[in-house]
Amino acid sequence: MILKGKRVLLNRPHIEKSPIELTPEVQEKLDKDNFAKWTQLEVFDIGEEVTGINVGDKVYISKSGIEHCEVIEIENNLKLMVNENQICLVW
Repeated sequence: MILKGKRVLLNRPHIEKSPIELTPEVQEKLDKDNFAKWTQLEVFDIGEEVTGINVGDKVYISKSGIEHCEVIEIENNLKLMVNENQICLVW
């Protein structure tokens, strides 16, 4: 597989759902913990023209960037495809 251009594939975080009903307080804590997973997404692959970002880096993209990204299945896992310019922070 060759990713073209300035595209970046990100691993979609795994969010576990509880099989039991949670109290509002516990659900709120779980929601905060899950939100943190969306603020540091791991780079799965980078396009041929991407600079300054490497596979394995953790990145942050805005909420609107997440809402408008493409979701594709690769190796039986869902990946988020974004343009390099949607990435705001790199760790």
